[in-house]
Amino acid sequence: MAKPMSAEARKAWLRLEHVGPATVRDLELLGIERLSQLADREPQKLYDSLCKATGERQDPCVLDVFSMLVSRAQGDRPRPWWEFSRLRLAKAAQPTRRPSARTRAATKPPI
Repeated sequence: MAKPMSAEARKAWLRLEHVGPATVRDLELLGIERLSQLADREPQKLYDSLCKATGERQDPCVLDVFSMLVSRAQGDRPRPWWEFSRLRLAKAAQPTRRPSARTRAATKPPI
């Protein structure tokens, strides 16, 4: 387990909109104490690490909160986590496109 988060760090997280005690506990479990530590992280990897650390699948909204925090750490304007939910759900709803038979034939290596 990561070292316990300082009281000062907890208060800093809780001053951010849409960050509550559960998110702070999740970040602590992942060893993340400051927003700046998220600037080069991938939300999906953070989510997967949390699921592994807790031994259970977390609510997908946790992924959206991580997306919100990474975006903010990268200097984007603050946005609520549910905007990231909409993006995630829209992406998941897009059909996976298989290449056409013509494309597959054109990219087939010669025998």
